[in-house]
Amino acid sequence: QELLGYAEARLPQMSPKTLAVLVRSMGKAKVFKRPVMRQATKILSARLQDLDIVDIGSLLVGCAEIGYRDERFLRLLAAVVRARSDEMSGSQLATAFSTYSQMRIQHPKWFDFILFELFRRQHELSEKDSTNVAYSMLLLAAVERHHKASESKTQ
Repeated sequence: QELLGYAEARLPQMSPKTLAVLVRSMGKAKVFKRPVMRQATKILSARLQDLDIVDIGSLLVGCAEIGYRDERFLRLLAAVVRARSDEMSGSQLATAFSTYSQMRIQHPKWFDFILFELFRRQHELSEKDSTNVAYSMLLLAAVERHHKASESKTQ
């Protein structure tokens, strides 16, 4: 927490890569400080295109590990992943897919696009990646089923 306080004062001077590493580190340490995340995502939102693919992956995983669910930011990040999917390996796409599934983000068009890409590149996937994709598909189906059940109860 003390280190986050130190970092918080310097967020505006940090590069997008450093901010992505900070978010990933917060995720690994299971430490969440709302003001730090708000300021980091505000800065990153304007500069996501400056990140390389590895940093985008780290940012995604960090957000998932701390349970950060700012839908506007995550949709923006999803748009960058989709636009740069040709630069990503099959394993990186599988990680992005499973990360969004874990966060229960509803973005059907994005999931369809990424699943198509994963299907197209299935020969690149390791056994672990394939298992993660299958598990993520089950999570998505469960979320969709739960969403439909709650809609039918309200009608």
